[in-house]
Amino acid sequence: MPKRTSSHTTADTAVNQVEALFLAAGCACEKVKQDYGEDLLIQPSQNNNIEPFRIWAQVKGTTGTRSPHKKSDTHSIPIKIAHLLKWLRSPEYTIVILWNTKTNSGLYCVPIMTLNEHQLAKSGREKTKLHFKTAAVLDKNSAKQIVWQARVEYYSNLFIAVETAASVAAKFEDNNDEEDKDSSYRLMQLAGELLLKAEAIEASGVDRHKSVIQFPSNKIIYFTAKFKKYLSDAVKERDDSLSGEGLITTASMHAVLTWFCHLTNTGVPHHVLVHCTTFVAALLTGVAEETSTLQRRPTRTSSRAATSSGITLGKRQRRKP
Repeated sequence: MPKRTSSHTTADTAVNQVEALFLAAGCACEKVKQDYGEDLLIQPSQNNNIEPFRIWAQVKGTTGTRSPHKKSDTHSIPIKIAHLLKWLRSPEYTIVILWNTKTNSGLYCVPIMTLNEHQLAKSGREKTKLHFKTAAVLDKNSAKQIVWQARVEYYSNLFIAVETAASVAAKFEDNNDEEDKDSSYRLMQLAGELLLKAEAIEASGVDRHKSVIQFPSNKIIYFTAKFKKYLSDAVKERDDSLSGEGLITTASMHAVLTWFCHLTNTGVPHHVLVHCTTFVAALLTGVAEETSTLQRRPTRTSSRAATSSGITLGKRQRRKP
């Protein structure tokens, strides 16, 4: 009579417990029936709307307790390099989870953030060690951060696709003014979508929870109260020599970076930071570009535009000792 081994029981239990965790974080989950390296398909959602990106998870179940390496303070497991290369080259986000079924707790690792594809490919080995930091605990809060990391990665790939298409058009077409406008429009729209989902901005009549967000020209866009505070703090921390556009750009970049670091626990890729900063700075200055998707009030000076958004520009006053 067929027997169910303890290893199979542990593996299934681990997947079930991890699935329950991501369900509690607001995701839809589906177990992978044909195991080719992934155990769980995670589909993030916002306000009950499924997002246009997915997360794959490989779950390594265990029942024992392992002591971390003394020098690196990490746990490690052997894993096939072929699987790692597959995940690193995939446009979809993949996480690996080391899960203890007895304690219902575990650690996670994101290969794309910790491994080098070139070094793995030239190693010539079949397996390597995958390391899990003891601080990378998987719980409901970190699950939400993982979702945000995957969301940012999704938009990062969209930005790259638009930038690449614009670069190719510039090389092979003589008159590419229309292509430039289209790419600028698309980049601004993507930045606005991401900032809207991050609740850094709001737009009249626009639902931030939709998977794809359009910015009609008749919508008024403004900062949320919390992000306004981030901008104000960023202005206070800037160097006194900065003013005008320099201060707006620097403060916008600092606020955007701090905002996403809070959401993802890792920050954002540089090009994503640049496009989101451009969006925020444009909204602050109130300068309407032909390619912009924003509807703004009449153009003002930089300081007045920032002040109307609740931000005071110019040199900060020094406290008296």
